Amino acid sequence: MKGTIIRFSELFSDGINDVVFRYSSPDVFYKTLSKMSLRFTRGDCFNDYEDGEVVNELYLDCLSELIQEGEIDKDFFVAAAMTEVKHLVWLVGEDIATQIECKPFICCFSKEKDSLQMWQYYSKGGNFEGYNIGFRLNKLLNVNSSFVEMGAVVYDEEIQKRSIKLAISTSFKDYQENVRLKETQQIAMSQEQLLEYELGVLRSRLAKLSCFFKRPCFSGEKEIRVVIKVPIEEKSRDSAWSGSKDQEKNVQIEYRIQQALMIPYIELPINPRSVECVTIGPITSSKNIALEKNADVVNEFVTGRLGRSIPVLSSSIPVRF
Repeated sequence: MKGTIIRFSELFSDGINDVVFRYSSPDVFYKTLSKMSLRFTRGDCFNDYEDGEVVNELYLDCLSELIQEGEIDKDFFVAAAMTEVKHLVWLVGEDIATQIECKPFICCFSKEKDSLQMWQYYSKGGNFEGYNIGFRLNKLLNVNSSFVEMGAVVYDEEIQKRSIKLAISTSFKDYQENVRLKETQQIAMSQEQLLEYELGVLRSRLAKLSCFFKRPCFSGEKEIRVVIKVPIEEKSRDSAWSGSKDQEKNVQIEYRIQQALMIPYIELPINPRSVECVTIGPITSSKNIALEKNADVVNEFVTGRLGRSIPVLSSSIPVRF
């Protein structure tokens, strides 16, 4: 059976494995390096309540445009219009492959090393007090790669629609090719089974895109994301960490309360070798408030936690308060 692997080039932009930056409050910075772990928040519980919904809003429009352009036929259009976005992962055993449903848990980073907007948004109290940690993503986690996705967030609606159309048209062409192979008796599956299979592939492609599409108003974040797909059934979760020396038991979904809302998250150990640098936020590093010594103390703290010295920098943004 024919299947096409497509790579969404906008998500995997050049420099995806360069150093990226995790902005946080002083308290979260301290906990991250003290525990050597990062929190991944469930994708539908972010402050941006539309997170993950952009694909759903654009999908039917893209289908309609493709049928008008003659890129798909009516039967595929009708079937695809009923397709829900679900996060599914294939698990291959000794004798059989099974598909399990997951929820995406996401950790967010920025390409920007010293961004006024990011200091303001992620530092608490509105005083630009905070830190960011520079991570090398390709060293960050030790997790079964089938459960991990990494990419740049796309904010441009035209690029988003182009990616959705590519996912749809590729699935349609693969379906047509498999029907042709069936007619030459190279495939035993029925046409209905072939269609259902290809719609499953399309569903997975749309789910991937849903984690990396956001509104243009967030474009200043220049966000890079690491997505962990956590199986809904707890008994399946050890598959995500098979072979990991850092994870001794199945991942546990924890909960925290923020402004009366319950937020699910997971906490994963990180590789200390992935930490490349620390930047101290504008107010925290300001000479005007007599905190010159802070950089020395932070350097001492970081070196003690990592067992090695890394650059500890101060923001160059001239903010007084």
